[in-house]
Amino acid sequence: MGVTKNEFLYLLILNFTQVTAKTRMKIVQLIFILMTIVFSSNGQVLYGTQAPNGSPEGNQFLIQANYKFSRQDYLGAIQDYNKAVELAPNDAYGYNNRGLARYELQDYIGAIQDYTKFIDLESNDAIGYRNRALAKYALQDYLGSIDDYTVFIEILPDDALGYSCRALPKLKLQDYAGAIADYNKAIELAPQDPDGYYNRAMAKILAGDTKGECIDLKKAAELGHEEAAEKIKTECN
Repeated sequence: MGVTKNEFLYLLILNFTQVTAKTRMKIVQLIFILMTIVFSSNGQVLYGTQAPNGSPEGNQFLIQANYKFSRQDYLGAIQDYNKAVELAPNDAYGYNNRGLARYELQDYIGAIQDYTKFIDLESNDAIGYRNRALAKYALQDYLGSIDDYTVFIEILPDDALGYSCRALPKLKLQDYAGAIADYNKAIELAPQDPDGYYNRAMAKILAGDTKGECIDLKKAAELGHEEAAEKIKTECN
C-alpha cells in the first residue's frame, strides 16, 4: 500500500536530521508550505499562508501535529501543538491549528481561547474570526458568532462564505429577514452556487414565504442541487 502525500512529506522531514540546523530550517519551512497546500486541497482547515517563525524544532512539531491532525489523532496533535507554541509563542498558526484540534474534540472553550490568541497575533487575518465564530455557534453564543462573522465580512467583503455563515446564527435567533439579506448577498457574489438558493429557500420557509421558497428551490435544482429537486416534488405543486 502506498503512502499519502501527507505521509510522504512527514517521512521526508524525518530523513533530514543529519544536515545543519540552518539547512534543516529551510527544509522544514518548505515542507510546511507544501503540507499547507495539501491540507487545503483535501478540504482541511489547517492554516498557514507562510512558513512559521521560530526555531526549527518548533516548526517540526507543527508539521508533526498537522500530520497527526490529518490522521484524526487530535490528542496527539494537541500535544505537538503545545510544544510548537511553547518554542514559538509568537507564531499565530500554531494556536489556530491547536484550536481546530480542540474543536474536533468538542472543547469549544479551549478552541475559542486559541482562536483569540491567533487573532491577537494576526488581527487582520479573517480565518481566525471565522473559526472562532464556528466555536461560538457550537456553544449557542449566536450573538457572539454573528459579531465574529461580521468582522470576517469586513476583512473579506467579497467572500460569499461569510454572508452564508452569518445567516446561520441569525436563523437561530429567528432573525429571518436578516438571514435572507445575508443569503441575498451571498447569491449576488456567487450566483452559480446552488447552495445559496437552497439555503435562502430554507430561510424563506421559516419566514412563511412558501412562494419564494419554491422559486429558490427551482433555481437551486436548475444548478444541480439534488436535495432541492427532491423537495420540489413534495413542497412545490
